[in-house]
Amino acid sequence: MSPDQALITPAGFILAAICIAILLRILFFDRSRAKARFKIQFGLIAWLMIVAFGSVAILILSGRICISGPLVFLIPLTMLLCVALFKERGNIAGVYRLFTGEH
Repeated sequence: MSPDQALITPAGFILAAICIAILLRILFFDRSRAKARFKIQFGLIAWLMIVAFGSVAILILSGRICISGPLVFLIPLTMLLCVALFKERGNIAGVYRLFTGEH
């Protein structure tokens, strides 16, 4: 295999798909339907998460990051976040309340 060829593992595809799902769920969050108030700190966290998960997906799919060995343990963690985001319909504040137990 030449250095120009990208090595994308099945775990990499799975993690990239989860990252894209998280990115799209946050990106298409409808605040008016959720009856959520805008809080600047959660808006900034949402923006950072969109940038971070988008970057990870691009780096994996371009072959610059190879997901193998200990990095495979990122899959259950990101899947947990993905499930929580879909449960809360993309509301970052709702996910925060879900994990901290606040109401």
